[in-house]
Amino acid sequence: MKGMKTLSEELLNTLIALSGLVGGGGLAVLIGYFAKKKWKRKHLLDERQEYVSTMAKAAGWNTTLVLIMIAWGLVIIFDGISTTFFIMTGLYVAHCLTLIITSAYYANQN
Repeated sequence: MKGMKTLSEELLNTLIALSGLVGGGGLAVLIGYFAKKKWKRKHLLDERQEYVSTMAKAAGWNTTLVLIMIAWGLVIIFDGISTTFFIMTGLYVAHCLTLIITSAYYANQN
């Protein structure tokens, strides 16, 4: 097959990994959607469940912040100021901005 370009093994592996990431995320969203629908039908979503869910999300948010800070430090140590550093900086800024925006939004709801 002259003239036909084939994907390099590295590019093929990257495409497989990205398709797994997108597919896994899509599957998680679908499962969450149908599970929540079923829970609503069975009246399993009450005030206690909302409280537990809110507290779990808050703990997850705080844990993610700590993990981002650790990863950020590791990137600086092992990679220096590089593209990865700026990606981590953007992730940290987005993480903090969404907290500020959602806090303001929900504060104005009450």
